[in-house]
Amino acid sequence: MSIRCIKAAFAYLAIGIGLGVLFAFNRSLGPVWRPLHAELNLWGWVTLLIYGVAYHILPRISGRLLRWPRVAEVQSWLAIGGIAGGGGVARRPG
Repeated sequence: MSIRCIKAAFAYLAIGIGLGVLFAFNRSLGPVWRPLHAELNLWGWVTLLIYGVAYHILPRISGRLLRWPRVAEVQSWLAIGGIAGGGGVARRPG
């Protein structure tokens, strides 16, 4: 579960960086795709990385397994899917 979140975080980071590079070459795309770029970098990269590290470290620090591993499993899939499905809808300003 932690590996899944960390892999998804790096995938979202790569896509977010790719959008940033695209903006560098074509500045007119910035206003349209900037919300998606921000969503992928903030929620995709940062949040999923935090989830992945927390799922790995917290049980080891506490010395106990997760109380509800199935809930954590569902949460990780919902977080990954929610970012992919609902993240940063690109709209034309105005």
